[in-house]
Formats: sequence, C-alpha cells, structure tokens
Amino acid sequence: MGPYLPVTSMIEFDDSHWPLWVVTFRDLPPRSGVERFLANADVIFERQEPFAWLLHSVHTKAIPHQHRARYAEWIKDNHALLSKYCLGAGFVVPTVIGRLAMRSIFLLQPPPCPHAVMREIDAGRTWCLGRLDANGLLDVSLREETSAHPGPRKSEPRGR
Repeated sequence: MGPYLPVTSMIEFDDSHWPLWVVTFRDLPPRSGVERFLANADVIFERQEPFAWLLHSVHTKAIPHQHRARYAEWIKDNHALLSKYCLGAGFVVPTVIGRLAMRSIFLLQPPPCPHAVMREIDAGRTWCLGRLDANGLLDVSLREETSAHPGPRKSEPRGR
C-alpha cells in the first residue's frame, strides 16, 4: 500500500499489483471522504509513473450531484497529470443508474485518458490489463497475479 490518507472502510486502495491501481468503493462516502479519496489519487501522481486505474463500485447508491461535480472538477484540475501518467481508467459500476451517473461526470469533464465504464469487475480488469499491455507494461506475473484477484470477482448489486 502507498502512503494514503485514511478515508474509512468505505474506500479501499490497492497498489499491490502496480502499475494496476485498484480503488474499491464499498459504500458511498460522505463529502469529506470524497476529498480524502481525491487527495489519495493525487499521491499516485507523485510516483511519476504510468499506471492503469481500476475503480470498482460495490455499492448501488446514486452518486449525488455534488460528488459528480467535484469529480469533474478534479479531472479538469488534473488534466495534465492524467494525460501524462494514466494509461486508462476502467470504471466498474454494477447498476445502470450508476453507469449513467459516471457518464454524466464525463459529460461535464471528459477524462484526458482512455476510459471505459462497465458492469463486471472481470471486464474492468481485462480492459485495464489491456491498456497496460498496449503500453508495454504488462508482464506475465502481473497477468497471473491479477487473474487470481484484485478485488471481488464480480460486481454483485444488492438492489437496484
């Protein structure tokens, strides 16, 4: 794990498969949790290394407008760093409403890196590994390690 700020058990950070960085949202964080999450995202840029970012939402709650606006603002503020270091961001969201909310963030501020929004964690993992592979950063050990895990194998919404 990196030197991340404590957020709560709502958000988990896993860089054990670097250059694949996995962030799992177990529940919808309050506004203060969003700010700490974004501060932790800033820490990743201090490495000054390319990476693929797998963001996995396990919860099925709607993302409030204030959160969506803040995420869009962060993307805008970090445009240059995302362009330089993020080889791709895969967003795994289990519900249709959640995927629409993610796409609404990208309407406000499209990420400058390749990105995809999908339903299943396996699809997100495969997409991110493909981004690493396309950039010469995927070795056999990373593919084998991540096939065993990062995060839950499937997104299983508890409700709609």
